[in-house]
Amino acid sequence: MWRIGFFACLLIVAFCLPSSHSAAAKKLPPSVSFEEFQSFLKRAVDPDAEAIINPIRGMGPAGEQGSFLATAQGIKILWFEGETKGKTGDALLTEAMELMWLCNKQTDKESLNTIAPQDLDGIRLLRQRRECNGSFLGQEFSMFRDGILLEDGERYQTLFGGGSAEERATVTKVIDQIVKALVDLYR
Repeated sequence: MWRIGFFACLLIVAFCLPSSHSAAAKKLPPSVSFEEFQSFLKRAVDPDAEAIINPIRGMGPAGEQGSFLATAQGIKILWFEGETKGKTGDALLTEAMELMWLCNKQTDKESLNTIAPQDLDGIRLLRQRRECNGSFLGQEFSMFRDGILLEDGERYQTLFGGGSAEERATVTKVIDQIVKALVDLYR
């Protein structure tokens, strides 16, 4: 009988008490350098990816600190990061996706598609897709964006890829590769 009690105590200790090996929840880094961004993109998606520091400042939600543009597998990618300043990850991602400034707002809202969020170790990953129609200088076109936002309650990082509606499969593939690399990094 004492053996059953002894093993029951061991099970309680093993499963109910906190482990000394458990670590605090992960946080996003204070900032990502251009070199870190470019290296990540080359590892995650395309060794031939090319990136530049975004010449257009003040473009992201909540006032980004780092902003980079890149091309990987022919797809344009925009990255920015900053402090959440009290905004939720959902609100920040929606603001980022609204940067599709050439879109007709009526067609844009109909195509919004949010993918279930993933809770990583202290970091929340959100993903949203959007397709819209627009016109520029009399030319009609369709655009597709696939965006990711990571947030830890204090900071956020967002990245989205885009192209024409015809490039949807390639955009989705590139962002799938980035999501996989981010999950591996933060899980």
